[in-house]
Amino acid sequence: MFIYREAFLRDHSGDRVDCKYWSSALLLSVCALGTLMSPNKRHRESSEQFFSAAESILIVSGLTKPSIVTVQGFLCLSFYEIGRGNLSKGWGFSGIAFRMAQDLGFQRDPKHWTSHDASLGTDEDMEIRRRIFWGCYTSDKLISLVLGRPVYLFYDDAEVETTERLPDFPEMKPWLPAGFADYDKGFGRINPLIPCFKEQIQLSKVIEKMLSTLFSTRSNLDALGRQTCLDNLNFELCRWYEALPEYVKWNKWEPPSRPLIPSVAALHLLFHSVRIALNFDHATSESISSMAENAHENCVSSAQDVTHILRKYRSQYGLRHSPLIMVYAVMQSARALTSFGTYEEANYLLHSLDECCAAWGLAHQARAKRAQSED
Repeated sequence: MFIYREAFLRDHSGDRVDCKYWSSALLLSVCALGTLMSPNKRHRESSEQFFSAAESILIVSGLTKPSIVTVQGFLCLSFYEIGRGNLSKGWGFSGIAFRMAQDLGFQRDPKHWTSHDASLGTDEDMEIRRRIFWGCYTSDKLISLVLGRPVYLFYDDAEVETTERLPDFPEMKPWLPAGFADYDKGFGRINPLIPCFKEQIQLSKVIEKMLSTLFSTRSNLDALGRQTCLDNLNFELCRWYEALPEYVKWNKWEPPSRPLIPSVAALHLLFHSVRIALNFDHATSESISSMAENAHENCVSSAQDVTHILRKYRSQYGLRHSPLIMVYAVMQSARALTSFGTYEEANYLLHSLDECCAAWGLAHQARAKRAQSED
């Protein structure tokens, strides 16, 4: 969501001179990620070449010329490196992107800059700035969650309005994400992509609070304080889930023929991953209290829902094209199910990682480490 597809493709198809939303480095970064999903092995192998070319351009010239496309390029490279298991390098690239975004002032709403910045000439320009900030904000929480690192961007440090939907131009229809071609049939006339992104922003606020309080190394909470914090975070997650708009909700009892929109699946995978991460330590403690039992139920329920989502996603799209959050959700769920003795479901999840390995080297690493721990 930190790249507005229409503006990128419009500049790509234009004269490319002094354009704001396209650069060769950004194009190469997008191609590096995109070719990972190709069914053609030769195309997948070319991904490394795209990445190396994009990295060279961004390191040589991008750092000295901060811009929208440079922020987007570094963030693409960050996900590329994390996806193939180079976690430290991916973490470093994300840090560059976030700091450059702050250096460019994206943490302030663009409506405050219109009198000072000639590039903010249209409502589209302002909306793109907002999307980049919120894309950085949500990416920061996802990356910190997956890597177990502290968050960098804090909600209270920004004053950016929420993002809104921009029009999809008719000529862009062939570029719609998988599953969106038929959204009129199953979702009415509401495209769920932006609503999902808005809900991810709200969920990211809970992730921020979780990582900066309960999981902080500087936390000085005593046992009662930690339990209160855990209860409050579980309540916030539950409130977020119950408040979801109908068109981004997911129900495991829905008909198998109902299309599973990838952005909806990714949102729910993130929610269940967070819920397991939040409750796992308490659920596996030696305590026999009702609170530990509730934590256990939360973990098992979320792990089972991840399994349902994975089965449906596999049947409709296959796992070769699954998002990166799928790898993390599967690992969290498998860990929980194994700890609670549900080995059959855990093994099913772990074997599904093999299908994700074609695109994500991180899945191969996770699978290998899991096998190593079982020896």
